[in-house]
Amino acid sequence: MQDIPIHTIRKQKDILDADLANLYGTTTKVFNQAVKRNEARFPMDFRF
Repeated sequence: MQDIPIHTIRKQKDILDADLANLYGTTTKVFNQAVKRNEARFPMDFRF
């Protein structure tokens, strides 16, 4: 298991898209495209 850095941004704990893409073994661009294409699968608080 990889260590994923959790950043504190505006007093909220966040994981950056680049870190999630790295976790899934893809590029940030491909990861963000997948999120856009499958918006119904991601809760509203998944991204900002």
